Amino acid sequence: MDSNNRRKIIAIPSKNLWESWYNMYISIYKTLKLNWYTCYFLQPNKFVKEYLLKSWVDELDILELKENIYYIKKYSNTEKKEYKQIITFIEKFFWKLSFNSILNENLKEYSEYDYIIKKFNINTIIVYNGIFRIWRLVWLDNKCEIIYFENWYFPNTLQIDNKWINAESSITDIKYEELLKYKKLNNDIIKKVEIFNKNISINYFKKITLNLKSYNYKTNFFYTLFLIRKIIEIVKKNLYYNFLKEKWIEKNWKYIFIAFQVHDDTQLIFNSPIIKNMSEILDLYYNDINLIFPNYKIVVKEHPMDIWRINYSNLQRKYPDIIWIKKWNIDDIINKSEYVICINSSVGFQALSKYKKVFTLWENFYSNNPWVEKLENKESFKEQLIKLKDKKLDNKKIDEYIKIFKNELFINWAWKWWAWENYNEKTIKKICEYIVK
Repeated sequence: MDSNNRRKIIAIPSKNLWESWYNMYISIYKTLKLNWYTCYFLQPNKFVKEYLLKSWVDELDILELKENIYYIKKYSNTEKKEYKQIITFIEKFFWKLSFNSILNENLKEYSEYDYIIKKFNINTIIVYNGIFRIWRLVWLDNKCEIIYFENWYFPNTLQIDNKWINAESSITDIKYEELLKYKKLNNDIIKKVEIFNKNISINYFKKITLNLKSYNYKTNFFYTLFLIRKIIEIVKKNLYYNFLKEKWIEKNWKYIFIAFQVHDDTQLIFNSPIIKNMSEILDLYYNDINLIFPNYKIVVKEHPMDIWRINYSNLQRKYPDIIWIKKWNIDDIINKSEYVICINSSVGFQALSKYKKVFTLWENFYSNNPWVEKLENKESFKEQLIKLKDKKLDNKKIDEYIKIFKNELFINWAWKWWAWENYNEKTIKKICEYIVK
């Protein structure tokens, strides 16, 4: 065994892991252990712990703050940028009524994670997106490497990045010419892979009981309100979809597609200094679009997660000639459109891969592409839209660019509709190679 393999002490925060992802994370854990790396599951709730133990995860690798340890570290650096981001996110994402309870629970978590990280010398954290939870401050304060997972850019793909994802990812900093030469590291450190794909059954009533026991009554109450709110939104949305009659997009029209993002998307909240809500896109630039493209129809698609959460009826009355779409296949809309406008959504990346002219209203991981126009300031839209209109796309160059993402930057076979169910040994090997590199 190479003693250097012990340099990385890896942890997976486990309090809020999605159940459909357990086996993928367990496969990562078992593969790292098999290759002589130290790996822990941090602070799992009681149901997650039960699942891990039934999956033959070593109990010594499940780290919890024991009740007999009294350790409180009050977070005092309230001027820190990341702290302010988390406060903003909690304010945007949860009801105001629950703000103090959720914040206090987060501050308690800071103390717990800080204690565990120091005690076990953890220096590497694996997390799905999760940049705006309070424990991110613990990792930053303890100088841990954070490895972020994100999905959706292509079907069945996963992005791994140690800076963050989308606009804040390390890809964003790479110039277009350098990106075309990018080659991922093939250091072949991981020699053995263990896939865990067993179906561990836990009684449903026991599952609910274990989850309720994982949080104090006050936090449970507010999280329950939050979940009820989400369930109501999902039910309403599905009922609405069943009765929705939408106007067919006529084939003989030309289209400019404006893709609305989720109103509380972290990319919109923190990485969009010009546009702060979807209405602003039309209020600022509708006239410019019609002036430059008088013979085009504007198509707006609301984000599925905002249907029944955000009411755009006033905006629809204000712009009656726009085609408003809720339930429609995004690929079909992109295919029928010549131009796509978005803030920093991955929809623009999908559109670029289909040889569409893309205008993004702020920086993202693909805005360094010469065939993508990125908004420079609030007043430059009209001039830049004319510039985009005059651009000649080079499909061969675009294919070359997209191929780098598919083959070098993203990991294939990792994602299938809310479940990590189609991963294989190659997937787990690539993920673990990135973690330990």
